[in-house]
Amino acid sequence: MLYFLVFLCSISWLVYQLFLWTISSYLVWNSILQFSITIWLFLTWLWIGSYIVRLFKNNIKTFFIAELSLWIVWWFSVFLIKFLYIYFFNTFLVFYIFYIIITLTIWAIVWLEIPIIADIIDKEKKRNKDNSTLKDVVADVFTYDYVWALIATFLFPFILLPWIWVGNSAILMWLLNIFIALLFIYTKNIKKHINVKKYTLWFIFILIFYVFIAIWLNSHIENLWDKFFYKDTIIYHKKSHYQDIVMTKRWGDIRLYLDGNLQFMSLDEHRYHACLWKHWKNYIQSTDKKYYNILILWWWDGLLARNIVKTMKNKNYQITLIELDSAMINLAKTNKVLKTLNKDSLNNKHVKVINEDAFTYLAKDDKTYDIIIADFPDPRNVSLAKLYSKEFYNLVYRRLSSDGIFTTQAWNAFFANKSFWCIYKTLKWIFSKIIAYHAYIPSFGDWWYVSASKKDIFTWTNKMIDYDFDEDYKIDMNKIKINTLDNPIIIQYYINWRKKFNL
Repeated sequence: MLYFLVFLCSISWLVYQLFLWTISSYLVWNSILQFSITIWLFLTWLWIGSYIVRLFKNNIKTFFIAELSLWIVWWFSVFLIKFLYIYFFNTFLVFYIFYIIITLTIWAIVWLEIPIIADIIDKEKKRNKDNSTLKDVVADVFTYDYVWALIATFLFPFILLPWIWVGNSAILMWLLNIFIALLFIYTKNIKKHINVKKYTLWFIFILIFYVFIAIWLNSHIENLWDKFFYKDTIIYHKKSHYQDIVMTKRWGDIRLYLDGNLQFMSLDEHRYHACLWKHWKNYIQSTDKKYYNILILWWWDGLLARNIVKTMKNKNYQITLIELDSAMINLAKTNKVLKTLNKDSLNNKHVKVINEDAFTYLAKDDKTYDIIIADFPDPRNVSLAKLYSKEFYNLVYRRLSSDGIFTTQAWNAFFANKSFWCIYKTLKWIFSKIIAYHAYIPSFGDWWYVSASKKDIFTWTNKMIDYDFDEDYKIDMNKIKINTLDNPIIIQYYINWRKKFNL
């Protein structure tokens, strides 16, 4: 039974670690830094906890109290991290100090578990005159600990995060601590060390108290959280396997957010999509191909596809849209609000949707496209940064026809100039002809795009689009590195500009 407790403890501490890393990455953006800090704090208390455990005389009582303490601290930390982020949003350092304190408190309790339970098992074996040595006990404990921790590493990304999501996963681990404490009460010899009746009564009282607090806190904190991120009425909210999808409405304006980040406003989205497609509309009208093969990477809501379908009305064409999250595609195909905005474009017979990672798709695809348009989220982590890498653009180059055109959004070059020029320089490493342009989008500001081709076909202009670079946008290109899979430098460029403007 005690080895089974080792199994439960190993799952809980690893999920705690993954959870803290995930939620801090969502809030603070730099996933690599957050992972490193979380691991550092974890390892720090690995040796501190292992050392101070010798100060406790009654290990059985200590373990039981540690589980109850961890139950209390962990449950409150889930809400407290969100609460602190809301009220210290403009004072990042204060929030981060509190985050480190919460993390250290959790790890301080977690790393009492394994040394204490190893000592309990060793003493029990000696009482039973078992021939096992301390070396055997330590080997057994860590075998169970690491094997089940290995299982937990698969449990979190494949079950807990995509199916149960972060908040519910935290509550599930909270319940697991309750179960560990209860199970420990009824293990062998527990009555000799603690007053079971006394602790059971306290436990029932605390549990009832927590149930009432949970009902109030859950609704209150979630309401604060939603009001903090979304100032308008929420008309759609769903947590998919990959992200949190929220759609709001204010009068006639529809806004869509992914993980709290604005994706479009219905009032000005036409300007954004015109910039992605306007040039190619002129290009298509000036050419006379019998068939056009068009690839859209990620822009799942059907708004870009709507513009293309309208342009290609009298043409023979095929649009292939690549999107990893099937829940988002289903929303764009079935939601009445989105279907009105996108003119039901994703249900058009010329539009084919494939739910797959864009990098994986291009790596195995063997078709050639006349136009490829990429509109990926900001590269705040490695999985997104790869979609702006030299290797990815090389895949695009291989799939583009000899007179084809590739376009990608490239953010606000005034604020995030290093990010923009990193994209520009990386594309220039692959393509012989590239052009950058920008237009004012009220919801995003002065937004920039980069287009590339294998030969010079950029001969058109547009009144809404500006091709000039003011001095404020320029930068020393010798100091800018290209973005690669081995060195995803664009993440650092992206994080730095957010820190500079406290975003």
